[in-house]
Amino acid sequence: GVYLYERVASFVPFLASGSMSLLLLSIFWILRLSDAPGIAAPVERSRRGPLRTIRRFARQPRLRLAWSIVFVRSWWWVFFFIYTPVYAVQQGLGELAGALVISAGNGLLFLTPLVGRLGNRYGVARVLTYAYILVGIATLAAAPFLRAPGVVICLVLVAGLGCIALDALGNIPFLRLVKPRERAEMTTVFRTYLDVSELLPPAVYALVLTQFDLPAVFVIQGAIMLCVAGWVRYLPRGM
Repeated sequence: GVYLYERVASFVPFLASGSMSLLLLSIFWILRLSDAPGIAAPVERSRRGPLRTIRRFARQPRLRLAWSIVFVRSWWWVFFFIYTPVYAVQQGLGELAGALVISAGNGLLFLTPLVGRLGNRYGVARVLTYAYILVGIATLAAAPFLRAPGVVICLVLVAGLGCIALDALGNIPFLRLVKPRERAEMTTVFRTYLDVSELLPPAVYALVLTQFDLPAVFVIQGAIMLCVAGWVRYLPRGM
């Protein structure tokens, strides 16, 4: 997308993105994809309003924990998508280099099936714990080396590898802990982690950068990931 924007024309990436969206929609239409029976609407619909549903969600510590796990995971991806390109431009690598790093991080998603096997073998909680530790340490370790772009890029991609494990397994605690009869309404609250993680991190780091330089962002992000690694131990045994 960045290459097309810089070398061809500014409208071409948008045209390509829109074309892929239409292609995907066509594939869905041809395959007649539908919701799995397990997520069908309940026979008896809840009469709770949105605020009561949020309160019900907030009163369940395990659901709050499940939400926190995926929220912080999504927070790291927002950090990755925003500050990796910013770092690349600041270091004189150029916008295309930043885009290539982002693409490489996304490419790690192809390892998701392998992570699923690790989860089945060693347990979801254990893999999540070690993944958070890996992401936290790699992100923290990048802070002192910001004048060495090669080292930072390698460390960020190592952190991305850990975050792939969080992507693959992060939603499982919620799916196992939510009560089946409440799954539909609790999911609407659970999915708010996406919206909050897109709004809150840029605001927080904008304030941080008014007082500190870019390394502070890496330090804070790494520390947050290590903190959540400790939270994961509160998941039920056997998960």
